[in-house]
Amino acid sequence: MQRRGDHVAVIHHNGRLDLAPTAGIDQGPPLPRFPKQPAHRQRIRCHDRQHAAGGHHVPEADVEQFRRCHSVPLSRVVRLCYTNSQKRSLTQEEGLLYDALTAHAVAAELRQTILGGRVQHVLQSGPLTIGLEIYAHRQRHYLVASAHPEHARVHLVRDKPTRDPRIQSPFLLHLRKRLVGARLEEVAAWPLERVLEMRFRHPASPPQEQGNRLLVEVMGRQSNILLVDAEQRIVDAIKRVTPRMSPTRPVLPRLPYRPPPPQLKLDPRNVTPAALRGALVGLQGDLPLWQALVNLFRGVSPLLARELSHRAGIDLEAPLSALSHLEELAAVLRSAWSLVESGEWEPCLAVEPADPQKGDRPRLLAYAPYRLTHRKDWQIEAVPSISEALERYYALQEPLADHEPSRRALLEAIARRREKVEGRLEALRKEQARESEADRLLRMGQLLLAYPQCVIPGQETVQIEGQEIRLDPHLTPVQNAQAYFRAYRKARQAGEKTVTLVQSAVLELDWLAQMAALVQEAETFDELAILASELTEAGVLSQSPIAGRKKAALPPRSFLTEDGFRVLVGRNARQNEELCFHRARPHDLWLHARNRPGAHVLLLAEGRTPSPEAIEFAAALAAYYSDGRDEAAVEVDITECRYLRRPASQHPGLVHYSHERTLRVRPRHPESDL
Repeated sequence: MQRRGDHVAVIHHNGRLDLAPTAGIDQGPPLPRFPKQPAHRQRIRCHDRQHAAGGHHVPEADVEQFRRCHSVPLSRVVRLCYTNSQKRSLTQEEGLLYDALTAHAVAAELRQTILGGRVQHVLQSGPLTIGLEIYAHRQRHYLVASAHPEHARVHLVRDKPTRDPRIQSPFLLHLRKRLVGARLEEVAAWPLERVLEMRFRHPASPPQEQGNRLLVEVMGRQSNILLVDAEQRIVDAIKRVTPRMSPTRPVLPRLPYRPPPPQLKLDPRNVTPAALRGALVGLQGDLPLWQALVNLFRGVSPLLARELSHRAGIDLEAPLSALSHLEELAAVLRSAWSLVESGEWEPCLAVEPADPQKGDRPRLLAYAPYRLTHRKDWQIEAVPSISEALERYYALQEPLADHEPSRRALLEAIARRREKVEGRLEALRKEQARESEADRLLRMGQLLLAYPQCVIPGQETVQIEGQEIRLDPHLTPVQNAQAYFRAYRKARQAGEKTVTLVQSAVLELDWLAQMAALVQEAETFDELAILASELTEAGVLSQSPIAGRKKAALPPRSFLTEDGFRVLVGRNARQNEELCFHRARPHDLWLHARNRPGAHVLLLAEGRTPSPEAIEFAAALAAYYSDGRDEAAVEVDITECRYLRRPASQHPGLVHYSHERTLRVRPRHPESDL
């Protein structure tokens, strides 16, 4: 049993919540009773059993109906909705860390970094988590939105999230259809709510599909991500809610979008000491102030309430009965929300120091878009942005890019090998410069044989036809000439080897650039595992950083043009080799970004002549799967596969080609149909 204001809350195993009056407590007039209920028991049915079992608030629809039917004052409704004597620990409030102020801070950061950017890719990294790749200000940004019951949020991340290839949900397909290629026109956080709204406009979409909105609702177990069209109808949601699940707010495609019901609380942005005093009247006297603030005001989370109490100079656990001065408290309430207008955010992380005796590591306890000061036992670390704070905090709770460390390890190994090969190539080219003197050695030997009479015994140098020739004074002119001929033959032989070594080094640099591009383009862990295996076999890696990972055979990326031509894109070097020299037919088209590392693209002719539209489609894919994907336009070489040949290299995936033509296209990524 838990005390609930002037009643006792009896929580049943089936989720039913009963309110029974408690004798001996005089807190004003008793709560009105529901009709047709016994006087000693007033029953409220809770649709959310977990909320009832946890002592959380009654659903808003029930409270609103109850308040309207019986004209219950707002302060009495607050007492009805919350368990006044309940004191949560910080771990129980993790779901409330992402509060309304955090949503506003994230919105401000998104407006500064990605507003006006173009959506290049949409992926789903988990059942309730999506990721958007947005190109803005000449670089790629990655946005993550999650409707996880405990870790719901939206923010930027540094690395591209992991795509789960098993997920092909209708919601993901709708996002790809309406958002890929669209530009982000507006970002806003709803006032005093944990709802972030992003509005997109697609230049190629018909007018009725313009103005799509992506809404991220952070509401604990009811969190959701919705795509809403310009007519305010739901296109789809990551969590569909049927009328049986929620009669008041179903979330299904083609239904009108209804915002979450507002909380029956006060607005903290314009609160006065008198209004604060009136709101606190009637609340239980031993209730801590911070909990009263959470119960009374919209947008105030437990963490923010504690911080505001501390800034007002009030003890965190001080009861309401001991509270006297309210001017400072009203002032700090207003000042907290002034951050939305001023933009003077101070994002930070609260860190629990490590215990050297236990050998544990520092632990992240909380984050906030303002500086935390109410806990002296916390170490506060300032961070450059609220997104960085969110990414670091949730990295352990819900990993989004667990393959990024492996990707970075592969790229670092490639960079180290590239540096060594470039150093070797520089030395070889210097050697080539010295070997260019071979003809001069031959000429000096020939001059000594032609003019031996010009050489005086014991002479160290001689001038013949304006050429100064160094001599060994102990040798005859013929012996000196033979020494020059030997040096000439040695230089010629070394020169031939050097040319071969230079060609090999250049091909290896091309292969390393190709592998780096493939590692960057890899979308799954299995793709990285195969690339790591190829790098290990080539000696670039001594040991794969993805040891123990099963190297599953993956087919090439497959796409279908509108007129029915199949386009294949290689995922790794061996697959590029397979496409070019085993699967391709002589009249199939091979495409590759000109003078850039990237994937090999094959347009299968299958006895037909590819249309210009199909060729442009395949060229756009070749541009996207190269290191020029972020540029406005990329040149792509196109030739028939009969004009491909293997270079003299031990590394797979390299080709020489001829009879090419070049097409300049814009990189794009249509989604695979397989």
